[in-house]
Amino acid sequence: MADSELRNRKPAAASSEQERAPSSEQQKASESGTGTLLTIAGLFTAFMAILALLTISASTPLSQADSPWLASVQNAVKTYLPFLPFGESTSSPSTFLLTDVELAKYDGKDPDLPILIAINATIFDVSSGRSFYGPGGHYNHFAGRDATRAWVTTCFEPEHLTWDLKGVEEMFAPRWLDEEIEVAARGEVKPGMGGMNEMLKEQAAKALERAGGGVGKKEKATRRVEDQEVVKKGIEDALGHWLNFFKGSEKYKEVGRVVKRDPLDEDRKDIPLCEGALKKRPVRGGKLGKALEAVFQNQKAAGGPPFR
Repeated sequence: MADSELRNRKPAAASSEQERAPSSEQQKASESGTGTLLTIAGLFTAFMAILALLTISASTPLSQADSPWLASVQNAVKTYLPFLPFGESTSSPSTFLLTDVELAKYDGKDPDLPILIAINATIFDVSSGRSFYGPGGHYNHFAGRDATRAWVTTCFEPEHLTWDLKGVEEMFAPRWLDEEIEVAARGEVKPGMGGMNEMLKEQAAKALERAGGGVGKKEKATRRVEDQEVVKKGIEDALGHWLNFFKGSEKYKEVGRVVKRDPLDEDRKDIPLCEGALKKRPVRGGKLGKALEAVFQNQKAAGGPPFR
């Protein structure tokens, strides 16, 4: 090769790999950035895990007596993260599975717990109605218990604040006036009425005669079968009214069930119905016709005392 060619030849160009090779400073900066992203990702994952745990436990908030530390954490998160459902029990149905004894704790006396009621073993959170269901509220007697009987009968005495429905059938069983007059015609009227007994007996006998006589056994048997259906529907309708009211409410939420109930004593005594429940009994004229039935209904609407 000629010396002139060697002198004029240019050095070979650097390879593309050499041109792209980062400097030590660039490499350190890249590694630092990657480490920062991994740290942020790890912190975010840990935060979301803690948030998930808090959200799960939010539906059953703890009191200071249960766990002072966790209760304090929950209260802090409740304050600064109000979107979590603390104390509202709105996550989904069946959040609570409580016995009647456990349900009694949710009567509104503990401000750290939601206020719960139950109807036919279905639990509802009524915390948003604290002024009504909390201590001193008009409906506080329903809080912390399953008062199905009271919801059905509208009898609010303490003995009716239970889920025991024994004897409630009487409230929905039709009163057949022709059968009651038949009883009166035999002289089986209320004691303590003095000379009124004979007068009622005579008037009842005349009314029964005009109606064509008493009610036969076959007719009574047919009525009793029909009465059972009326009673069943009456109780179902009364329960359905309140269950649908709370389930369809935007203010109150279904949050669980009452569980592990012991069977009731079959020999227990009936709880006498209040006067208001007895006045709601349906009336049938029977052989006496619609006229007497209408008269009795008007008397009852005017506030007249029910006769049994």
